[in-house]
Amino acid sequence: MNEHATPAATPSALRVHGTGLVVCAIFAALWANWARPLLTDSPAAWAWGAAVTVAVTSGALLIAGVSMIRRGRRLSRVTGIGDTAPHHMRSGFKQVLIAEIVVLNVAAYFLIGHHAAQYLAPAVAVVVGLHFLPLAKIFRSPHFVATAAAMTLAGILAAVAMATGSSATAANGVADLACAIALWGTGFVSWSRVHKAIAHSHAIIAATDPAH
Repeated sequence: MNEHATPAATPSALRVHGTGLVVCAIFAALWANWARPLLTDSPAAWAWGAAVTVAVTSGALLIAGVSMIRRGRRLSRVTGIGDTAPHHMRSGFKQVLIAEIVVLNVAAYFLIGHHAAQYLAPAVAVVVGLHFLPLAKIFRSPHFVATAAAMTLAGILAAVAMATGSSATAANGVADLACAIALWGTGFVSWSRVHKAIAHSHAIIAATDPAH
């Protein structure tokens, strides 16, 4: 099966990708919030503008995600097809999530124990970024690879910048903002792919149903 193909508009796919949009919306907002120190010396209007941008962007993704989940449930009731994700997806996701949590805790213990807490944010960016690589295959979402590359690179560059004398506030703030943008981008690409699948399914029905 071609993993780069547009996902099928099944009840489970709508629920899975809708949940993904909700997760992207929430965590992108968190990463953006962590980048707030970048605006410490900026005019108040900039801070308000940034807050509105975050609220609108994450809000749009959140609404789209909830709508997609509800659409999956309605489709499930109409077709009688369950909207629960396949076992291999649920199992694979749980394994990746457990590994991510373990690595994050080990990284936090090591960095804090060695008085290098300023490197914690870059470490989180790298770990979270890398966890998108197996998820790309599990959820057949090739754009997750770009998410992994963007977040991992942001974390590495922030760590290098601090190691070479840059301000921790600036380095971490830029990395946090980059991660937020990566997650927003991931959410909107996922939304676009699912809507293409829905349009494709409607086209098939229109072409094969005599009533159309």
